[in-house]
Amino acid sequence: MVGISTKKIAVVAVYAAVLAAVSRIPGIPIFVGTKVGSIELTVALYPLVGILFGPYTGAFAALVANIVIFLIPKWSVFGLLTIPAGALSALVAGFLASRDRMLGWKAAAAVLGVLILCWYVPWPNPLQAYVGLEAPFYPLPMHIPALGIILIFRHKIADFMNRADRKVMTLGVALASFAGMMAEHMWGNLMFAYLFFPYYVDLKGFRDFIRAVTQSSNWLIGMGSLSPNTVLQESSGIGDYFMLWLPVSAVERAVFLVVAVIVGVAVIRMIGGYLESLGLTPLRGKPQDIS
Repeated sequence: MVGISTKKIAVVAVYAAVLAAVSRIPGIPIFVGTKVGSIELTVALYPLVGILFGPYTGAFAALVANIVIFLIPKWSVFGLLTIPAGALSALVAGFLASRDRMLGWKAAAAVLGVLILCWYVPWPNPLQAYVGLEAPFYPLPMHIPALGIILIFRHKIADFMNRADRKVMTLGVALASFAGMMAEHMWGNLMFAYLFFPYYVDLKGFRDFIRAVTQSSNWLIGMGSLSPNTVLQESSGIGDYFMLWLPVSAVERAVFLVVAVIVGVAVIRMIGGYLESLGLTPLRGKPQDIS
């Protein structure tokens, strides 16, 4: 037990160092008038640590890594809020890679499902900016399909990752990585919507800008042709922001998914057997042929 624990500590330390180094690469900036943060390339690596080392060790490694990254100057409020995001990504992907039939895909679906439900909870904030009411369709293109993938493929995702066929293995890594990234993305959305946006962004100014562009006081991008008066007294503008940013988010996540799959498949094929011999991975040391 001591040997295994020591190895896991080493895994956490090494992975934290790798992520800290990758975080120095310029990410994708987030703008709301001015730059308020960026989306780092580390997003592509979070699900991989869960796939390689399991949900618990992987999540802990991602959490430690994000704390280290946060402490590296210069830190930001949004960076503090998103420290758990990588751990959630690793947790979901790790559960999908796990051969645990009691938890496995069920735990992954529960984590992602709860995060999606939180989108629709009107969490109290001083500006009454309720993103789930202003942009109820936001999770439909990416997050809900990710949950659907988990419910459809279930334990087969882990089976895919343990196949000798490279294409099948790639499919498994892609499905697990996508689900993990959507968990990370939704956590970031929730923190941005309820703990950052209402306090640090001029919502009224953004709302007025949207109205000037659309030349309408009743049109809500977030809700389509539905009038805000059917749900809200007045739109805060936060739903419009998220819906406007959605196409960019989709492209960005697609790029990160490609990176995660390329790196993940290569790493599994190179060191998967070694990690299995050390008892550090839920993956089989020798990929199985398809029967």
